[in-house]
Amino acid sequence: MMGKSDDLDRRTPRSVAETARFLSRGYVRLLPGRRGAALAGLLRDSVNLVSGHGPLPSHPAGDPPVQPTTLLRARRSLADGDLDTAQAAADELLGRHPDSVAALEVRREVEVRRGSTTSALATIRAMRALSDTPALARDERMTAGTLLETDPRWTPRIPGPARTIAAPDPDVALVLTGDPTRPLGMPHASLEADGSVVALETEAGAAWTEAASPDEALAIGAWLIARAARDRAPSIIVAGKGGRGYDTLLVGLALRDHLEIPLVVDGAVDGPAEPTSAESNARTAATIDRCLRQADAVVATDAAAADRLTARGVARDRIVIVAPDAGRERSAAVRAALRAPRSGFPGA
Repeated sequence: MMGKSDDLDRRTPRSVAETARFLSRGYVRLLPGRRGAALAGLLRDSVNLVSGHGPLPSHPAGDPPVQPTTLLRARRSLADGDLDTAQAAADELLGRHPDSVAALEVRREVEVRRGSTTSALATIRAMRALSDTPALARDERMTAGTLLETDPRWTPRIPGPARTIAAPDPDVALVLTGDPTRPLGMPHASLEADGSVVALETEAGAAWTEAASPDEALAIGAWLIARAARDRAPSIIVAGKGGRGYDTLLVGLALRDHLEIPLVVDGAVDGPAEPTSAESNARTAATIDRCLRQADAVVATDAAAADRLTARGVARDRIVIVAPDAGRERSAAVRAALRAPRSGFPGA
């Protein structure tokens, strides 16, 4: 008798909180589908209120009742920058509840911080399949656009046939530079001639840029620049360093093909590429190298920089050396260097 009494006593809840948990396990199983999950969440919050525990992490409505302490550990690790622990906790939750949007949110943030763009896109799509929102739709388009603009087969295209500049002015250069204040890093464009600089009006408007993805921004930016620069008859395009490293270079390639004037890369990358294990960094370095190889000429500051460019696949006869102290007359110095006889360059 004593053994049965002890066994019964061990199975009997000893507190209000334990009683609620004991009852919830039985009743939740009787409810179909998401109603059980909803009741579980209600009972869990009631237990926290009665027992005096602090609030546990919230999760989206309709999400399965994941282990709250594991979710809390994942989010705290994410906030502390401990991506390995956050990833492990998210994987543990998803192993039991693959349809947990809360756990997928942690996984996506880890992938974004690590630069794993392809994996982040897959996670965003999994989240949309479970609980779609306008914010997730926007995230998917932006992430897919980032992958597209670093695809080795992609270059922004300007609508319509090529608009060749019939009589280019040898003293006018179309200069592209990065501008972090512009939406999605759309390049800033100006015309330089005889030491003077004239900025081109290439604003697309907030209504458009708010809905655009990175690849769309580069395409529309190239079209606006071509429209504004065509009547000024530049003889050369000079692309400087972009906000993402390659954005001005890609726009320069599109303008080169549309206006049919040479593209020169100046100052976009003066040192060797340093791709890391992060996918985003590797894709950025590969895109920059591709643009350098496709440019008509690349400016180096000295012989050592020229050697580094050659190691990255740039043909030696397309490298021009211009001292870094050319200042405001740098564009003119680049044009003068390009006029020097060299094989392999258009118009040489």
